[in-house]
Amino acid sequence: MEIVCGVEQLNRHPLTPYSEVVCDFLDTYSKALRSDIEAKTYPDVMTFAFWARRGNVGKKKEEFFLSDIGKKRIGRGIVFHIAPSNVPVNCVYTYAFGLLAGNSNVVRIPTKHFPQIDCMLRVIEEVLKEEAFSVIREMTSFVQYDRKEIEYTEKLSSLCDVRVIWGGDNTINSIRRTLLPPRSTEITFADRYSFGIVSVNAVLKMSDKQLNELAKKFYNDTYLIDQNACSTPHLICFQKDGLSAKDIENAKIRFWNSIYSVAEKYQLYEIKASDKYSDLCDIVMSSDDDSLLNGNLIKNVKGFDNLLYVCELSMLPDDVVVKCRGRYGMFFEYNFDKYEELSVLSDTKVQTCAICGLDNNALRDYIVKQGWYGIDRIVSFGSTLDIDLIWDGYDLIGSLSRVIC
Repeated sequence: MEIVCGVEQLNRHPLTPYSEVVCDFLDTYSKALRSDIEAKTYPDVMTFAFWARRGNVGKKKEEFFLSDIGKKRIGRGIVFHIAPSNVPVNCVYTYAFGLLAGNSNVVRIPTKHFPQIDCMLRVIEEVLKEEAFSVIREMTSFVQYDRKEIEYTEKLSSLCDVRVIWGGDNTINSIRRTLLPPRSTEITFADRYSFGIVSVNAVLKMSDKQLNELAKKFYNDTYLIDQNACSTPHLICFQKDGLSAKDIENAKIRFWNSIYSVAEKYQLYEIKASDKYSDLCDIVMSSDDDSLLNGNLIKNVKGFDNLLYVCELSMLPDDVVVKCRGRYGMFFEYNFDKYEELSVLSDTKVQTCAICGLDNNALRDYIVKQGWYGIDRIVSFGSTLDIDLIWDGYDLIGSLSRVIC
């Protein structure tokens, strides 16, 4: 096991949430990232830097201490974070969450190489050298080891007060075989599914410039990470808004043409092109009972060169979260009138709903009233990857701290 950044022996003594030294550290780190030449080349790194600035964290701190219970909280001790291998900057987000809750943190970073991680950890090391942040250095350890080296997971799990696992279901089930101390807790961020809802009427009313801006946001949500994040949309549901079939089709053509025009900058490497084409062939040519073609679920497949495939569904299958997944620019679409037609998306696997032209509050009220089991987030396109202290339905500061009553 390699200590990539920070120290080997962590200080176990917790701080209160949003302690001043943590807020100062994150703000200093944010400024250092925003002035770093290499960091500026990575949009996801800059998104984190913007999130970590004092103005944003300060607002969250004010909201936290509006409740009397917030004044009675303290960190739990040591948090062992197992970062995912599909979203590189996640390892620093989860570290920041642990710090803000008042904990020392050991973060296992993926063995897969990401230049963003190298850059962010290099800048963290520079900031930790400042005398003012010596206490933060003693609360920081980024480590790297192969997932097969289970003895390190066992050791770190035996020392932690909270274990945070980001990964697929198989990863979580495997790690859970490693026991925790009796008083320790665990938070898991499992495999999730996300989709979008677009108002047909909104698309028709948009100017070309507005639609292009929407397409850029959609591109950032999906293509930039090859649709690998749990919050990136795979299925786009078009709300008919009582319009004619011709208007609906015109709106969808406008929408996807705009996406295609922005996606022309996407680097579709040969392996991605072949994998995506293979995925499409599996969907449209499979003859077994699980094929989406059985029951005429797929009405049509629209191809925009190799950059964009759109599979039109006649209905949503019950196992939509398994069957309707794409990568590298393959999406599914479905037309609907009322929200109840989307009831199959009331599934614990469903995380984020991205919207365009809809009332966020009205949709949230509907989900609450109907008691849907899934959908933890409703955000506008362009914000699906904006991770925050409320994630997957968890209040992370609350979950990573304890109350002294």
